[in-house]
Amino acid sequence: MKQSKKNILKNTIIFICMIIIIVLVTLYISNEAVRNVIDRYILRKEVSEEQTVSIELSGDENKSIFAYDKYIVVLNNGLLTSYNSFGNKAFTNEISISNPIFVAKDKFLCIAEKQGNKIYLLSGGNIVWQNDVEGSISQINVNKNGYVSAIVKGTSHKTVILTYNDKGKELFKTYLSSTNPIKAQMSNDNKYLAVAEVNSSGSIVQSYIKLISVQKAENDPTNSVEYTYKAEPGRLIIDMEYQDKNKLVCMYNDVVEIIENEKNQEVFKMTDKTTYVSIDLKNATLNIQEKQKGIFNTNQEVLIKDINHQTENLYTVDGVINFIETKGNNIAINMGSDVHFINTSRMVTKKI
Repeated sequence: MKQSKKNILKNTIIFICMIIIIVLVTLYISNEAVRNVIDRYILRKEVSEEQTVSIELSGDENKSIFAYDKYIVVLNNGLLTSYNSFGNKAFTNEISISNPIFVAKDKFLCIAEKQGNKIYLLSGGNIVWQNDVEGSISQINVNKNGYVSAIVKGTSHKTVILTYNDKGKELFKTYLSSTNPIKAQMSNDNKYLAVAEVNSSGSIVQSYIKLISVQKAENDPTNSVEYTYKAEPGRLIIDMEYQDKNKLVCMYNDVVEIIENEKNQEVFKMTDKTTYVSIDLKNATLNIQEKQKGIFNTNQEVLIKDINHQTENLYTVDGVINFIETKGNNIAINMGSDVHFINTSRMVTKKI
C-alpha cells in the first residue's frame, strides 16, 4: 500500500510538472511579455557588451573584415588572419589581394581582387586553390560544395562567366554579348549554373534567368542552356539564391519568386511599406514592413516565410531598424541601441 501511494505521488508530481511546462511553453510562444521575461531571466539571452568576446585590432591600418563558417577573418597587407569563436587566432594565410571581394557558403570562403585577376578558395583554414584569370573580376560566388563562379570583364568579350569545381579546375566559360550579368551561382547538386542577366538596350528593361547544364557546357558551351525564364517586361532582377532542394529564389524590384523544376512560383509581392527584403537564408525569405503603431510611432514587422512549407513567422520590433544581416537560419537586427538575433522560427537567440 505504501509503495502504491508513493507511485501515485510520483505520477502526480510528474503530471503537474508536465502541465507547468506546457503552460510555460504556450505562454512563451503566444505572449511577448512572458517571452521577454523568460529570455532575460531564465534563458539568459540578453548579453551585455562586457560579456562578449572581443578581438583587438589596431586602428591605423586598412583592414577588410568578414565572417564565414566559425571564423572572423581579417585581411591586412596581404595577410589573412582568422579568429575562432573565442577570439583566438586560428590560422593565417598569405593572400595577394589588396581590394577584396568576399563571399562564403557553409565551410567555403572565396576571395577575389575586385577589378583584378586573382581568386582564392579557402576551407578550414587552408587555401584549397588559387588562380589568376584573364580580365578583371567584378563578382564571385561559391556554393556549399566549393564550386565557384566568377564574372569577368575586360577581355575580348563583353562579359565572361568562369566556372570552377572544388579543386580549382575550370569547367567551362559562358559568354554574354548583349546582356549585363547580375549574378551567377552553381546549384547545390553542382548540375546547373544559374545566370541572372538584364537587357537594358531597349526602351523597357528585360530580365532573364538562365539555367545552364554543367554536363552539356563541358562538351558544348554554346548549346548548354536547358531553361530560360523571361520575367515580365520592366521587372528588374536584383538577386537570386539557390536554397535547399535546388529551389532558386529570385528577387526582383517588386516581387520574390521561386524557380523549381522549370516552373515559376510567386512567394510575395513588395508594397510601399516594404523596407527590407532578403533571400539569403536557409529555406526562407525575409520581408520587413513598416506598420503604423500610433501618430508618432511605428513598428517593423519581420515576416519570415518558409519556402518549403509556405508557413509564416512574424517578429515585431519597435522603432527604426538601422541594419539587417541574414545568413543560414540566423537574422541580426540592429536597432541602434541593441541588436536582436533571431532564427527563421522568429525565436530570439540573443540580444546584445
